[in-house]
Amino acid sequence: MVPPSVHGSVGLISPWLDLSCSAPAVSANAASDAMLDPAWLAIAANAYRGPVDAADLRPLDADLTGLPPMYVIAGAAELLVDDADRLVERARAAGVRVTYQRVDGMWHDFPVLAGLLTEADTALVELGATLYADCTRTPSTT
Repeated sequence: MVPPSVHGSVGLISPWLDLSCSAPAVSANAASDAMLDPAWLAIAANAYRGPVDAADLRPLDADLTGLPPMYVIAGAAELLVDDADRLVERARAAGVRVTYQRVDGMWHDFPVLAGLLTEADTALVELGATLYADCTRTPSTT
């Protein structure tokens, strides 16, 4: 648990939190995610976890109580959107202040196209402003 005197924020863009790759969006959004492919995702998950079982690497099952404010961005058309949805739901249930930007029609990591895509520009401006505000908040305003 993070002590209440610590100020900060967590910013996440398209978080990958379930290495089992079994969430419905992994297959449902296979044709709409311009960045990820389900077959590649499974290969990457196996390489990352090595001999550790996917069930043992589940941050979504962790106790999220006491985390600092969280800002999450995900594309509604990405393979990992269910991971972001579940994290936001669980964090809010644990009392964490969460801002969630789930952008229709966008794919995994779309904010990397800042400067080329209006949605990416907007997402990064809002993320930066929120992180700055959270990290510069004085103890009397928390």
